[in-house]
Amino acid sequence: MSKSRIFLIWLLCFIAGIFFASYISWPKLFLIFLSIVSSAVILVFRKEKIIFIFAGGILIFSLGFLRIAGIAEKKSTLDQYLDKKIISRGIVMAEPKTKGESTSFLLEIRGEKIQIRTRNYPIINYGDELEVQGQLKSVQNSAIRYALNWPKIEIQKKDQGNFFKSSLFKLKEKFSQNISQNMPEPEASLLAGYIFGSRNLPSDVEQNFKTLGLSHIVAVSGFNLSVIALFISQIFTYFNWPRFLKFWSAVSIIFLFVLMIGFPSSAMRAAIMAILVLVAEKEGRLYESAHAIIFAGALMLLLDPLILRFDLGFSLSFLATLGLIFLSPILPKYLPQLVSQTLAAQIFVLPVLLLNFGVVSPYSLLVNFLILPLVPLAMLLGFLAGLTGFIFQILAEIISWLAWPILFYQIKIAQFFSFFPYAKINFGKISLIFAFIYYAAIGFIIFKNRNKVPTSTCGADVLLGHNKQVS
Repeated sequence: MSKSRIFLIWLLCFIAGIFFASYISWPKLFLIFLSIVSSAVILVFRKEKIIFIFAGGILIFSLGFLRIAGIAEKKSTLDQYLDKKIISRGIVMAEPKTKGESTSFLLEIRGEKIQIRTRNYPIINYGDELEVQGQLKSVQNSAIRYALNWPKIEIQKKDQGNFFKSSLFKLKEKFSQNISQNMPEPEASLLAGYIFGSRNLPSDVEQNFKTLGLSHIVAVSGFNLSVIALFISQIFTYFNWPRFLKFWSAVSIIFLFVLMIGFPSSAMRAAIMAILVLVAEKEGRLYESAHAIIFAGALMLLLDPLILRFDLGFSLSFLATLGLIFLSPILPKYLPQLVSQTLAAQIFVLPVLLLNFGVVSPYSLLVNFLILPLVPLAMLLGFLAGLTGFIFQILAEIISWLAWPILFYQIKIAQFFSFFPYAKINFGKISLIFAFIYYAAIGFIIFKNRNKVPTSTCGADVLLGHNKQVS
């Protein structure tokens, strides 16, 4: 077995350790003991390749587990104020999100993030310094540990945040207005979901999307960005642009996209995933680039292991991309390319959806097949509408109305199927043992059919439906 293959296995062990630690807890002493024993086995049996690989995997799995355990045990000075009334000052550290009659935002107090939920007025902006009064609560199953619900708020100062970040949020607001003022609801909200990952859909549309397993498409994901970037790359191919020029043009568009929506961490992670897929397209080696994608995912988890559980967009885009790379090529050849791609992505993300929601729709695959292919085009048109709105409002209006029929169709498809009998089947949240067996079985199937996975496949071909061998 090559060194790169061993390294890949160990990366997957690290990711698995963080995955399981996100849902279950083991005694820290046991994990330390496991790490010491596996380290000793590595030293003693370093010339026995199978034992060396297995022991290394156990060690790295344990380290992934300990990475989460270390965060869980971290104490904060705010712990002493839990369930007590506090009066404190802090600065709004991210863009507030409004949904219905409430607004939520993150407030930084003593170096800790506190989730604030309040009414829509007074209007709160990024960088505002606030004085808040309320009862501090702990938050379960979230990357944010503390919350204040409906506190008394007084704005003390404005514009106390980072000037560059504040400017980006204002740019994003104008970008969003360029779209919303030229398109009716709920299509405008759906387009905002595609582009910004915002969750301001009308409640009935949001429920239809949840019922049919479509929630993942209104999150800024590496998969969505990859597809739109490769879609643009294919347009450049049509005009015979050189490969390096196609690559840098697509990368520039991704950068501009992330810039326009304010550089949120979720979009940054999605951009990294998308650029890695573009590198694969440029080099013509998508399968080999999977190593880089897995490495990037492991590195992101090393820096912030909580995203695996609490950033659903990251989990879904990471798994869907791997499904396209590894599983799509080995599905039956009689399946249309688009069907095999959609099926591969759905198979890979199913356990995560069940772990988070416990609900599956028997129509999910069909509805994804009917809706997903048009998402990149809707995103592209929406992006162009928002961009041209800064320069030429009439052109922005024309582009917006070109996007409207696509969005209208997608909403109506979701509405139509959500009324079908058994549109939603509640399995309850699955156990981790099931998830482990499920992914182990998929891994075994992929390993047994590894010769069917092209080692020199063009990224655009796989993601856009032209899978073929490249000599």
